[in-house]
Amino acid sequence: MKNSAASDANIFHVSQSKDVFGRLVLNNPRSWRQISKLETKTLAARLADIEIGGWAIYWSQIYGYLADVLEKSPAVRAASILIPFEDLCTEPKLNVQNLFGHCGFPTKDHNINAAAGQVRNPTDYANSLADDEIALINLETFDTAKRLCH
Repeated sequence: MKNSAASDANIFHVSQSKDVFGRLVLNNPRSWRQISKLETKTLAARLADIEIGGWAIYWSQIYGYLADVLEKSPAVRAASILIPFEDLCTEPKLNVQNLFGHCGFPTKDHNINAAAGQVRNPTDYANSLADDEIALINLETFDTAKRLCH
């Protein structure tokens, strides 16, 4: 079955209907390589991987748009600061100081220390993704993440 509405789509779409369960519409050649690896999995596991891949593509499209805007607009680029969350958690004082300076906030030590003291890695959840799921996310997001975090 051809889904003409999604013929130019660059996303995963899983639909349910009377005649087809878990029909996959996908026009992303990089993801086809991943999908071919899914053939030995159960339908539920395959659909879970498709959902993960779909969210990764969605992230990449949103942040790809951000990268496009930053590359095309010197004004937006000058008004923006990108700080990867991992960097913020690893060196909160330095990154909060950079953020405050960029925004024109007072950079007195007590302000920086107070804000940096609030930064921490989340502890209320555990990463339950399998290695192959993380690999799929990395495959779909690598190019965009590289554009944003030179």
